[in-house]
Amino acid sequence: MKEIEIVEDEKINASNETIKLPDNFITIGETDVNDVKIYIKQDVYNEIEKFSKADTTRERGGILIGDYAEVNNKKNVIISDFIEAKYTDATASTLTFTHETWNYIHNEHENLYPDKKILGWQHTHPSYGIFLSNYDIFIQENFFNLPWQIAYVVDPIAGTRGFFQWKNDKVEKTNSFYIFDDIGKKLEIKLDKSNKSKGKLSLFSLITFFILASVLVFTIFEGTEKINYEEKQNELLIANNQLTTEKDELTKKLQESKELIEKLQQAENTPKENKKTDEVDKDILKLKPYTIQAGDTLNEICKKHNLDYDKNKALVLKINGITNEDKIYVGEKLYLPLS
Repeated sequence: MKEIEIVEDEKINASNETIKLPDNFITIGETDVNDVKIYIKQDVYNEIEKFSKADTTRERGGILIGDYAEVNNKKNVIISDFIEAKYTDATASTLTFTHETWNYIHNEHENLYPDKKILGWQHTHPSYGIFLSNYDIFIQENFFNLPWQIAYVVDPIAGTRGFFQWKNDKVEKTNSFYIFDDIGKKLEIKLDKSNKSKGKLSLFSLITFFILASVLVFTIFEGTEKINYEEKQNELLIANNQLTTEKDELTKKLQESKELIEKLQQAENTPKENKKTDEVDKDILKLKPYTIQAGDTLNEICKKHNLDYDKNKALVLKINGITNEDKIYVGEKLYLPLS
């Protein structure tokens, strides 16, 4: 599988001492000293939460912007801004950044945050939970493969979220992250609890209530003849109906989860031919950007950069998501393999 490295984005900060780590922050999760320390500014965190909940019928995503510093051999990532990924191809379980998406992102980056880095990407998993699919890992390995680049996943339905880091040359979930703001600003973060956890807690409560109520009825019935048996029987029937409703809802959720697992397994088994082509060359493929000029053709552009067009045509089309080599537009960015 090829590793795609965009040369212009590989800007390691040589003067880490100029980047001040946040002082006003709260910790989410349990700290692991071996994890990358990920700080996200409070307003960016809230912006992503709102963005993620705006549409839960399909996956959404964006790019994380900010700075990186290594202090005492510890990696620190500081997220200060967010760029929404527009013009994507998205379904309920997939998200693809198109050629137009990358053009929009790079233009926003250059115009709004020219002195900051692309730290990684964010996307949603509506009701699927916090994990990286095989396709997500492919994206991380090929587009965000620098040691300080991260992924952020939000499940807006379950109300859960989590970061993923490069650790021991693998992509792993972090145990914690930090929400920060300027000194003097109050940190007010309310983390939603999983809807699924609420469902399980509710079912457990109903079962407990049912058992205790049954014991109570039996005890009172045995100890006194004054108990109103019909009243208690109605309470038990109501509790039983609630229990049945909760059970039906859980059964439905389990069926949906089963269908999702089958869908993900099918997705993993389908792109075998694509995986074979992706694994042809394990060398790092470095790219350089070129802005298309009036009168340019792909053939002429390749000649300008000492590239054999016939040999590199398929690769150039694939990297840039071009389906018709005759349809390129002035002002668009084109990424070419370094010869």
